[in-house]
Parts: sequence; C-alpha cells; structure tokens
Amino acid sequence: MNILFITEDHSLQNYGVTAVLSQLADELARWHDDIRVTIAATGSSAVPQHRSVTVELIPPIRWARGWRWSPNLPSRIKKIVYQRRIDLIHIHGVWSAGPWCGLKAAQEMEIPAIVSTHGMWEKWFWKHDSPTKILKKKLYFHWVLKRAIPQNTIMHALNSAERLDIRNLLPHNRISVIPNAIRVEQDSYTSMQPERMILFLGRLHPKKGIELLIRAFAQAELQPEWQLVIAGPEESPTYAHKLKGEVIRAGLSNRVKFIGPVFGAAKKKLMQKAWVQVLPTYSEGQAMVNLEAAIRGIPSITTWRAGLENWQDGGGLLVEPISDELANSLFQVCNWSLKERNERGKQLRQWVIENYSLETVMPKWEKLYKMLEISNTQ
Repeated sequence: MNILFITEDHSLQNYGVTAVLSQLADELARWHDDIRVTIAATGSSAVPQHRSVTVELIPPIRWARGWRWSPNLPSRIKKIVYQRRIDLIHIHGVWSAGPWCGLKAAQEMEIPAIVSTHGMWEKWFWKHDSPTKILKKKLYFHWVLKRAIPQNTIMHALNSAERLDIRNLLPHNRISVIPNAIRVEQDSYTSMQPERMILFLGRLHPKKGIELLIRAFAQAELQPEWQLVIAGPEESPTYAHKLKGEVIRAGLSNRVKFIGPVFGAAKKKLMQKAWVQVLPTYSEGQAMVNLEAAIRGIPSITTWRAGLENWQDGGGLLVEPISDELANSLFQVCNWSLKERNERGKQLRQWVIENYSLETVMPKWEKLYKMLEISNTQ
C-alpha cells in the first residue's frame, strides 16, 4: 500500500502537526514492509524521517506564502500520485493550498482520502480569533474548502469533542475518531528529585490561557520557593508583552521566568525538573504536552478543553479555564508530599500507556487504512 501524506509544513515550526505526522509515518514504515509512505510538504525544510519514508518539498512562492501556494503545486502532487502509485491520500491540516490540491487530486484520480483537521476547526477559532481571520475562514471554508470535500472523504477527529465540531460543518461525511499517540521510551521515566517548579510548555498564544496561570499562581499564595517557568516561542509578540505585564503587576518578576522555546534534550531535562506541568488552555485538539509529561511520571493539570477525555481517571487534574479553579488545583498539588506526587505521576503514566501509547493507537490507523484499501479495490 502506498500512502501520500500532505501537510503545509513539515519543519519544527509546525510544532504538533509535524510531530504527530512524523511519528505516524515512521511507525508505518518501521513495522510494515508492505506500506510505503511519501510526505509532500509546502515548505523548504523538513524534519528527518525513517530511511524508507520519502519527503517531497514544494516551497511556496513569496507573494503567496500566506496560503503556501506554488503554481506547480497541483501538478507536483498529481505527479507524485502517479509516479509512486499512491493508493491513499492522508491530508493533515485544512487551511493551506496543499490540502486543497490534495483533495482535488483525490477526486480527479479517484483515490480515497482522509482529512485530519488537527483541531483547526475548534469552536475557539471560529469565535475568538480576530474578526478579519474569522471572516476569511468562513468565506474560504464555504466557497473553497467545503466544495473540495466530497461525502466519501473520511474525516479524522482526535476525540468526541472534535468529532462534534466536524459533524456541525460536514454533517454527511464519515468521521473516524483516533487519538494522537505518544511514544513510550524505556528511559522516559526517571525518579529524579523534582524542583519546586510549575511548568508551562507550549506556544505563547492567547488560546493557551497563560494569563490564567499567572493569575492563579498569584492567587494560590504558595511558599516563596515555588517558581513558575513559562517555556515556549512568542508566537504573538503582543500577547507575550501582555503576559509579562501581568507578571510585573502581580509583583512576581522574581518568581516567574520566561525562558523561550526549548527542544530535544533540553526540553526533556526541563520537564523532569517540574513538580507539575500545567496547560490552562481554552481550546486544544489534543494536548500532546500533557502526554509527554505523563510518560515521565509528572503530574498534570489541564482544562476540560484540552481534548483529553477522562484525564482525571488516570490521576490528572481537570479544571475549567477559570483562575479561581486553577489556583485551588495549584495549591492542592503543591501541598502534596513527594510520595503522593510521585504516586500520582506513576498512575498517570500507566493510564497514558494504556490509552495513548503507539501500541494502543497504531492498530486503529492500520485498520482504517486497510479498510479504505479494500473498499477502493472492490
């Protein structure tokens, strides 16, 4: 079976989508000799892949970078489909030219297609983005994108909440619910002594609710040794400036640190120091950072909007994105004994292994791909 993944950007700058797609492609290539994967990305750089995964880069032209368009994009995708004898097109993302061209190619060449929206149709974006962006998205969805998605296209949702978001927009398409998976490495869990550190790790973006965390940290009135570390790229400079102003006004400049983005070994080392990891998000397709923390035995607080159904069943804490609730949870977690903190971390790690590990999730993808391959040959 030959599968073509199409994504707008396969570099580290695409954060979660790149990580999820890269892992899925590598796992398919590593464990299935009969599956060959090609990744087509509208960009100029890409993360490394398994040796049997082919990456085709199609850089956008300068004046159309917003839509990541290139005049030869449609023909390049069709050429890849033809030359590599593609049996299935799996599209990751919805708002750029690559997914649109992939959908058009699937229709014209009569190839099954799957679309993973990766949380890009969450209600937050339709209601709380800038008025201009909301208008552009509505016009683009109804006049361009929706017309390119026939009813036989399979839509992929990460959880039941995203399934409902997709159903409201495309009521007639089949929707398959498969969560993102996390690799559980043998050395991912360590028993090192955590610091009195609360960690936020992610993009500094308004939907992440970081201002709630700063206010909750102030309200919780923790002992002076407790620190709040905010790690991540300043995607919105205006928002980042607002956050730093919140810290100054709260008199927390000596206890709240903005350290910028961290990757690789530095990221792992930082996470292992944390007493608790917190994501106070207003909206998320599926919060991978919570899974990353959990497999390292780090307790986690997040919101009901994080796309992690039944997170509390594994020992994690779920709150509404309200500073009072978050402050109460912070106070509770920071007053655990070390023994209780470690036990909660171990419990959450085991629950993530059972529900989100590659061993649990990959068979669901294999079943869906096989079903489409069989239906296409009938």
